[in-house]
Amino acid sequence: MPNFFTDNEDIVDFFENTDIRALLELHERGYADARQYDFAPADYEDAIDSYRRVLEVVGDLSANYIAPRAEDVDLEGAQLIDGKVRYARGMREALQQLSAADLIPLPGWGADIPAGMEAAGAITMSPDGDTLMVGLGDVGSIATFTRDPDTGALYSGSAIDGPFRGIRVLVTTPDGRVIAASRDDGAVAVIEHTDAGWEVGSRVDTGDAPLDGVGSLDLSADGDVLWAGAH
Repeated sequence: MPNFFTDNEDIVDFFENTDIRALLELHERGYADARQYDFAPADYEDAIDSYRRVLEVVGDLSANYIAPRAEDVDLEGAQLIDGKVRYARGMREALQQLSAADLIPLPGWGADIPAGMEAAGAITMSPDGDTLMVGLGDVGSIATFTRDPDTGALYSGSAIDGPFRGIRVLVTTPDGRVIAASRDDGAVAVIEHTDAGWEVGSRVDTGDAPLDGVGSLDLSADGDVLWAGAH
């Protein structure tokens, strides 16, 4: 049976002959998860073996389930039925196969990462180092991650929905309770953490002279004054 990984000599050669030891040390956070999860890699060799197994499984599914259904998926397309999106049959079958493959994600990684992370447009860390905030420009929201102070591991937290499409810059006050986010159109949104959670407050418009290309923001310590710099 075909396999989009093992059948591709260039990819296999790159995988087998590229030393990514230092990169994996960072990506796997010093292999700290192995102390908590028996399926997490314990060292470099273990990680490479795990990655190879995943690539072989995904390569098999891609060649034998996803690719053969691609044309029919394009022709059928997704449908809106009673207000709900229904994927094409081939897409549903491919997703079922991926689910059945049991590719287990670690907390804060894999399936737990909010969709759109590839569109991250801004990032900032709370002053206490406990919360990472990532602006997802295409999705229009801000993803939050809590950080384990002992291991540095990141775990998915809540998503802050709001008018953040095209987000460029994120800043926070020293106490981490107020965030300002700028967008491509020059507007700036202010988000405040209350007892009920994150709430989008004022949306700062710049009137007839929009701040085209806001490249920097700063907030006063109390969150009452906002400075914005543009091109």
